[in-house]
Amino acid sequence: MQRVLADTSVKVAVSLVGEAGPLVPMAIRFRLADESGAVIYPEVAIGDPGPGVGFEILTDVDSERVIFTIPAPAHQLAGKLNSLRVLTVLVATAEGTTRLVERYVVTKEAILEPLKNSVQTYDEAVLLSLSMPGMIGWEAANDTERQSALIAAFVRLAQLKYRVRDRFINGIDVQRRLALEPGSSYNIDRLELLTADEWSRLSGRFKESLARAQIAEADVILGGDEIGSQRQAGLFSHSIGEAKYMFRSEKPLSLPVSEQAVRHLRGFVRWSVTIGRA
Repeated sequence: MQRVLADTSVKVAVSLVGEAGPLVPMAIRFRLADESGAVIYPEVAIGDPGPGVGFEILTDVDSERVIFTIPAPAHQLAGKLNSLRVLTVLVATAEGTTRLVERYVVTKEAILEPLKNSVQTYDEAVLLSLSMPGMIGWEAANDTERQSALIAAFVRLAQLKYRVRDRFINGIDVQRRLALEPGSSYNIDRLELLTADEWSRLSGRFKESLARAQIAEADVILGGDEIGSQRQAGLFSHSIGEAKYMFRSEKPLSLPVSEQAVRHLRGFVRWSVTIGRA
């Protein structure tokens, strides 16, 4: 899907081809809306005077397509991280009217925003991933695919509950080394609701573990754990040529995140379950 940066213009080409073949337009009408259906540019026919909404969509029509130049004011995000634009084109022909739809995404230059849809920026993730070998799915993906996977990984990580104990300084367990009383601990039930101040209080060890877990989960989402996916699907064996791999008969425990991500979070995840009377 085409992406455009917020507050910039974009050209959108719509092919004049319907289910029955090429269209011979007698008239063309169009409108622009967002993902919720809110109208950004009201329906108007090509060639009609502008509806006075403050800007104009320029069009270029040939025998095969219509090219819309949609200006920057149509791509304001108003506090959102991204938004969808839906361009609906109604082509009137001698046989009737055909509806054509083109969609594209409006996004900020930095798609990942820490504490909103990620625990790190994309560049931080790229740098950290260099110390994480065997990232098959991650290495094969492009920037857009990686960023989408990191956002999906953050959503999964946010389903876990965490406890962070204030006992580590520069990686040293000072509680054990100096025989100190247990320090403060932080229970995190909603990762996505952490404020910048709360995040700053958390240990660097926990934040790096969380960042590594996000990258590991993104790798799984990008197809880096084929065997794990097969086990979750209930398969007992897997063959590649003459090599055959046998799995345990028990299906692995279903968790919001993969085993790869959990390895980075050991010591921080709260697994306790409260059982109450209905």
